[in-house]
Amino acid sequence: MRDTPKKVAAYIRVGASEAFKPVLEAEREKFEKSIRNHETWEFAGCYADAGPASLESPELQRLMEDCRAGRIDIVITKGTSRMSKNLADIIKISMELMLLEPPVGIVFMEENCFTLQSNEIFCLGGFAAIEAEQMDRRKGLNNPDGGDDDE
Repeated sequence: MRDTPKKVAAYIRVGASEAFKPVLEAEREKFEKSIRNHETWEFAGCYADAGPASLESPELQRLMEDCRAGRIDIVITKGTSRMSKNLADIIKISMELMLLEPPVGIVFMEENCFTLQSNEIFCLGGFAAIEAEQMDRRKGLNNPDGGDDDE
């Protein structure tokens, strides 16, 4: 007997400027195609926010509500920074979804992490911390007066 297809949704977040509109559409198309081409997945929608990552982002809130309502089994997103820049927020979102009945997992593609696999939530914290450090360093490179070149 064949397994019931998993209801999979994509979460996308890009910058707020008009320049990011083509990026948002390209990511939307890429994720939808990827989900539809997976033989055990069923496309459950695409949720897209523009602007800074926040737990209050409207589409993230709608995604969470749909997960709580049982309309989604798996969420895929490009990386941890698309969901939040704050490690505590990423862990909070991941844990809330994992504790639902049935649990909902998140696939963070850049980190190659699926939160429903054992020990992945701990790896997620490490990846998020590394990403935050890299972002801080990039900011320092873009701001010659604010960099930490003395390390």
